[in-house]
Amino acid sequence: MNQHYKIMRYDLRSQYCILWFSPLNALTEEYVKTLYNPLLSSLKSYVTCYLVQMSLFETEDIQAEIKAAVESLAEELAGKKILLSGWCSGGVLALKGAEILENCGITIKQILMLDTFEPEYIMHVQKDKRLSLDGLLFPAYYIHSFLLQMDCQQPYFKSNQCLRDIHELRDEEVKDYVYDHLKYLGFSKEMVIRFLFRNIELNLNVDIESTGLLNNISLKKSRCGVMLIKAEREDRDTDDYLGWKNLLGEQISLRQSAYTHDTMLLEENVAGIVQVVEEILEG
Repeated sequence: MNQHYKIMRYDLRSQYCILWFSPLNALTEEYVKTLYNPLLSSLKSYVTCYLVQMSLFETEDIQAEIKAAVESLAEELAGKKILLSGWCSGGVLALKGAEILENCGITIKQILMLDTFEPEYIMHVQKDKRLSLDGLLFPAYYIHSFLLQMDCQQPYFKSNQCLRDIHELRDEEVKDYVYDHLKYLGFSKEMVIRFLFRNIELNLNVDIESTGLLNNISLKKSRCGVMLIKAEREDRDTDDYLGWKNLLGEQISLRQSAYTHDTMLLEENVAGIVQVVEEILEG
């Protein structure tokens, strides 16, 4: 199998280790670095961090891909205090990664899911800020992913300010915003919007296809706990555990974030997550 995953390592001296898994729509390293950089900056001198990037768009066998990525780290992780975490669909990868490491004889201290919906449950709900292009509803952060895929070296696209600006967009502003920030590449507005539509459709398919990752996962026999940090959202009818309680039972605990799915990883908002990570690793 061709290797499509990428692993980025930060500060290999610590006995505390965190594996941060990318969302399943993460095509570029720059997107993953931008996403998790506020957490890495806060934890840089405290823990060894691994960023694991993979995408459903680049492989036909995501289960084999994550197995290869995680098993390649088993020897490095032996004997260390390990936390596996992921934002959005990256939390599903963290769950799968824990199963793989435990099968390698590695003890996991905790799994931390950052506003991760159970894949089947997500089909029945909508996340926080959603935008519409000609009736196609999608999470606002898809735009950020698209911009970085178009030009991962653009400083603005890699900034927290870009994420804030996208979160403030209204439906009627999306096309102009995207074209205004990409027209320097020389594409027509029609072509840019066509690229954007295609990217959004691929991303939406990720939510459906990630369901297969849960096949044959048996975490109830694991000794590690699972914590879910749930984002603030307007829809108060959303299940408290985002659909995970049936699968994980008493193994899962819950924390509430004061921020939305799109904003909980911004630099000014990560202090609560950092505190949780420190509690887990030092506990």
